[in-house]
Amino acid sequence: MARLMYLSELCRLSGLAQVGKIPGISCVSASDEDGEFTFILGDGQDWHFFTVVVSDVMVYPHSHVFTVFSQGHLPDDLSQAVDGLGFPYNMGATLTQLLGDMSRLYRHMAGQDTSATHHDPGDDLAAEDMDADTMEETICSDLRLAKRAGFRVGVHGKFALDEPSYVLLSIRISKLGISSAAMAAWEMDRKDYLLLAIQYSEGYVPMSALNDMSRHQVPKGETMLFRVGVSRSYKPSLKHIINAFSSSRYGGTSGAPTEKHGFRWFFIANTLNNLLNERLVPIVNLRATGFTWVQAGEKCANQFENSGNFSNEVDSTALASTPTGSVLPGVPPVVQADHILDDHPAWGYSFPLVAMQFVLRRFVRCTDFCVVCHRKIPGDLEAIKPDVCDKPLCLYQYMALGLGPSIENDIRSQPYVVDLLISFAYARACSGNPMDHACPSGMGLEVPNPEFYTMNIENVPLTTYPRPSGINGAFRTWFAWYTPHLKTLNFVNCNTPCPFRNGEWISVRTGNKPDASLCFSGVVSNVVGANICIQDVSKWPNAIVVTPIPIGPFGNNVATGTIQICFHVAKFDTLFDHLVPYMKAWSMQKMLCDLPSVTEMQQFLQNNHWSNLSEWTNRISSAALGMLRWIIASNRAFIVHVDTFRNDPSSVWGMPGWVQFRVAMGAPDKEARFKKAVDQFGRIASPRYPTIFAFHGSPITNWHRIIREGLNYDSIAHGRSYGHGVYCALQAAVSLPYARDDPKNPMWPNSMLKMTAAISLNEIVNAPNQFVSRAPHFVVDKADWIQARYLFVRCATLFPPERSTSPPIVQELDPVMRPVGVNGEILIIPKLNLMPQRQEGDSQNPIELSSDDSDETDLDDRELLASPKQKKKPAMPLTDFIPGTLDYSELPQMAAPSNSTSSATNRLRKEFQRIIEAQEKTPLHELGWYTDPNQMSNMYQWIFELHSFDPASLLAMDMKGMDIKSIVLEMRFPANFPLQPPFVRVLKPRFLALQEGGGGHVTAGGSVCLEMLTNTGWSPTVALENILQQIRLAMTSGEPPARLNTRHQTEYSVHEAYNAYLRACRMHGWTVPEGFQKTAFGI
Repeated sequence: MARLMYLSELCRLSGLAQVGKIPGISCVSASDEDGEFTFILGDGQDWHFFTVVVSDVMVYPHSHVFTVFSQGHLPDDLSQAVDGLGFPYNMGATLTQLLGDMSRLYRHMAGQDTSATHHDPGDDLAAEDMDADTMEETICSDLRLAKRAGFRVGVHGKFALDEPSYVLLSIRISKLGISSAAMAAWEMDRKDYLLLAIQYSEGYVPMSALNDMSRHQVPKGETMLFRVGVSRSYKPSLKHIINAFSSSRYGGTSGAPTEKHGFRWFFIANTLNNLLNERLVPIVNLRATGFTWVQAGEKCANQFENSGNFSNEVDSTALASTPTGSVLPGVPPVVQADHILDDHPAWGYSFPLVAMQFVLRRFVRCTDFCVVCHRKIPGDLEAIKPDVCDKPLCLYQYMALGLGPSIENDIRSQPYVVDLLISFAYARACSGNPMDHACPSGMGLEVPNPEFYTMNIENVPLTTYPRPSGINGAFRTWFAWYTPHLKTLNFVNCNTPCPFRNGEWISVRTGNKPDASLCFSGVVSNVVGANICIQDVSKWPNAIVVTPIPIGPFGNNVATGTIQICFHVAKFDTLFDHLVPYMKAWSMQKMLCDLPSVTEMQQFLQNNHWSNLSEWTNRISSAALGMLRWIIASNRAFIVHVDTFRNDPSSVWGMPGWVQFRVAMGAPDKEARFKKAVDQFGRIASPRYPTIFAFHGSPITNWHRIIREGLNYDSIAHGRSYGHGVYCALQAAVSLPYARDDPKNPMWPNSMLKMTAAISLNEIVNAPNQFVSRAPHFVVDKADWIQARYLFVRCATLFPPERSTSPPIVQELDPVMRPVGVNGEILIIPKLNLMPQRQEGDSQNPIELSSDDSDETDLDDRELLASPKQKKKPAMPLTDFIPGTLDYSELPQMAAPSNSTSSATNRLRKEFQRIIEAQEKTPLHELGWYTDPNQMSNMYQWIFELHSFDPASLLAMDMKGMDIKSIVLEMRFPANFPLQPPFVRVLKPRFLALQEGGGGHVTAGGSVCLEMLTNTGWSPTVALENILQQIRLAMTSGEPPARLNTRHQTEYSVHEAYNAYLRACRMHGWTVPEGFQKTAFGI
């Protein structure tokens, strides 16, 4: 703790010296030796190097002493002055006091300060440039920067050194531009906040201290810890935050709050929290030295895997020809933002802001990175769900160690989807095609050697058993007699210790001319085999199996006990990874046959509420379970069963007898890329019908690959007579022949679906002139132009009915290119809702997000962010606003309403008089607004200037940066005032729209959107002075606050303000004042 205090204070002073806050002191930096730092004393023309040694940083700031050395000859007067300070320096003095004395000594020597003498412990350094509250100001500054960047900020604790404190940064998930399909696949709610919690165990750590933490190997867990989660509130309670940091597993379910407004884990919380706690500090340090975020992550991954130690030395070859920033296509500006690229703030960079921006990048593009090693997944393969890279260790940790998602939840909630995935994988394994990378390698699965089922073992003497078998004796086999009614295997010639254990799975087979037909695991040539679990080997060489081995025609004689059947036996002792591709496919087929049906698995989970399938050891082997886990967890698509039996509103009309699934494939931002292509090409070619729908047919054996890699044309199944691309057709009957499978390929024996064909319905950009071909098929060669929406499966045993009613909202189809279903009728397709929500980027509706952050900011947080302690500078003016400088001739002028009443005019005169009286009695900087009474020419149009905002507010910072002294506001009053509210709008400068990072209740058109300014919230008794105060407060304290547009400063038009006001009222359900149009346009 003491060492951290020393490093933090040294980093703070280094930053202050860098920006000239310590007169005469510069270049304050830590040395390579712990407890030693250097600085320069002088004005640039006459300067001197000094080294300071701290006797013991572990007792700082209580029992240590400082020793100061000069590096070179000092003038006699300076040497005597330094000696006069007395060294070793006073015990218990702080770094601030030491450098403060050195600074006063310099000013005294330079004739700037005649009062500088020896340090007096009673000096009040708060009156000096070295403010005692500097660290608190650093915290406030860092958090204000985060707030200014668009994040909600909360704090728990007081950053004392004897107790943990917490900084919380959050943003609504709805603002991240994620499609509805991705949010559904990730099980996220757009109303939730994505929240980063940082725990400071020993006081706040500024970003300037991070490099020293790494260099001196300060354990990060002793100073900072990170948790990422979701919450309906921007600031969960302290109890929930403490529970989150107390949880034994970052992303687990135990120990974490589950209340909606608490801190909750989500689908990749575990992997994000591992990444942040292990590598965030070195990644940020590398990013600050010039690496891109991806390069910094890769370098840290290399060092972490090699030694676990990090080095911040910059590799020049890694930086060559690399852009400083990392552009993320298809994501909103808040995700693109990079604080490291900003101009260096006076107080340094804000580490909480940098950390939150890093979290956003990883969260939005989580499918680009391996969830185990955190490296960028190579290649162009896109997925809507996070996955692992192809390194065996990553796959093993993801599947075998439980770092991946729970498959039990999918089995409970989506049994038809699980059945679909298993059936696709089984069909691929049976096809004879190589599995390529689409198989569970790297998981350490042990299976029976496939040679066991194919080798010829006829006429082998029993006396040779047990014996090595296979090529080069790759595995060992035994011979046993099976007694059905006892479920017992009697092994021959086994006088050695038992090689099996209870609960172990074995494989059994008959000879090449079997006397019995085993009922499962399929047939290879005329050899039949089965996999069974051993229940008891206590009476070796006899072994009791868990379930009877099916023995076909001999079943009638089982009860008599007169039948014994010979079996050859092998262990599960061959690594799946060591098999050649065709044997992997064959082995996968055999293991999937051992799986119970999804209905049976679902029933087991329902009967054993707290169990998972790994506990069903006597029914599912570990190899089969591993393959099942891989099939479900490695599915990169989002698939949901459409229950046509219950008239699901999302079902398509026109596909009777086909089971329907909603699907989404590709990266989370692929939907945004598709929408962009629709806007750029589809709406130009066909403004009313920018997309069309068409079918794509492919054999069942191909769909295992398609749902993992998306629709592409990397492989050729039926030729390419009409060019390269994805082939689609408007008629289902045209696609069906391409969906037919080889009848020799069996279906998964335990499937509920028993699939015989599968076709997809895809949405395509309606620009057929730019297709590779448009007749007789659509051939689309642009991946971003096509999106799979539905998957239709024809089943042998399941025949869902046609929906009885049309969807409540249907998709409008191009009348000349309408899709035709299997019954020859035009499809009726529900209105799709897979696009990113309009709130994320619709410039036509910029006010819609205002309700997203409706929860109030905590009062403590508001005080911390909006009212930091300011240094006392009496010489500074209280406001930079100068009354009377506004040129009214440049402002719009309107005449009094023709139907104005004397009562309204009199009321306005009285209100204006109160305004002028308040303006004359209240100091300008306290009042915060001003109107020039000499410029009043129309009592129904008032002009105000809002000024002197809190310097810590984002609006005030923007105004200072643009040299703007006031916000010019216009009030237009209706003819029947005060029965109707005034219309208030900003004239200049132009503010940022809400989706651009603005707020403060100022719409994109400049109108002020407060409920009190509509008929819903208006009161005729309200004083106009109170309205001004409310508007001024809303601009700086709104969630989010108002921001100026620093790039475009055209003035608002009254039409913009009028339209934006109407949109705001519609959005919030507020009543528009009667005759509002006349008020707005001065009619």
